[in-house]
Amino acid sequence: MTNLAFAGEYDLVIEKKPINLTGRDRVATTINGTLPGPVLRWREGEDVTVRVTNRLDEPTSIHWHGIMLPANMDGVPGISFDGIAPGATFTYRIPVKQSGTYWYHSHSEFQEQAGMYAPIIIAAAQPETYRYDREYVVMLSDWTDEDPHTVYAKLKKQSGYYNFNKRTV
Repeated sequence: MTNLAFAGEYDLVIEKKPINLTGRDRVATTINGTLPGPVLRWREGEDVTVRVTNRLDEPTSIHWHGIMLPANMDGVPGISFDGIAPGATFTYRIPVKQSGTYWYHSHSEFQEQAGMYAPIIIAAAQPETYRYDREYVVMLSDWTDEDPHTVYAKLKKQSGYYNFNKRTV
């Protein structure tokens, strides 16, 4: 996972890239060519600018999950903006008003399920009262070689399709 150091300005490129996570070749939707995308590191109190270039053949978006920001920067197509057209660049401007660990992901089609997600680490404005030698970012996700549209269709027909023994708590 690539880290982007504190910068205040970031450039992200959304595109398809071949990957092999399970022994089978597949195409993923990546951010800056990686899956998951790069860790964004922000500071509480700074204003962040994120330029997102769409190299896909379909619209894309980035939703800043859990981040308090202006509605038109929330990244939900059809609600807060039109989405990012193929070949276009959209600039998000985010006044950072909080600290903590969050994530960003697509709200377009099944791009998140195809790999378009990554963490955000926001440092507090005040220095931390504890010391540590190193930091680890752990981001859990799942992967299937099945096309996300196929997974969705199966679950719409039978919600327990992937529950092998069918019993749940």
